[in-house]
Amino acid sequence: MKKTKDKIYLNKLRHSFYKELEDGTLGPLPDTIRNMRKITGLTQPEYAQLVGVSPRVLIDIERGVGNPTLKTIEKIISPFGLSICLTKRANQINFATDPHRKSQTGKY
Repeated sequence: MKKTKDKIYLNKLRHSFYKELEDGTLGPLPDTIRNMRKITGLTQPEYAQLVGVSPRVLIDIERGVGNPTLKTIEKIISPFGLSICLTKRANQINFATDPHRKSQTGKY
């Protein structure tokens, strides 16, 4: 009975993840990474080994205390066929073209 409940839970988690991904409403990075790992049914050490990062790095990210590089995040999301994409938000200052972008010190 527990395996059936676990399967139902993982299917709901998987469905929720892909819905949030599609809607652009994924939560904070630690929660997203943790949910992705849980969908696979792997422990932190198992998932870390699968994606090629140390267990400590994965644990810290899931706890919200890690400071992962984009390369590390790419490794962690790779089993899902995902990659990182940076896009410009609407109504945001474009620091490359805004003539008033520098502060009084001459820095951004």
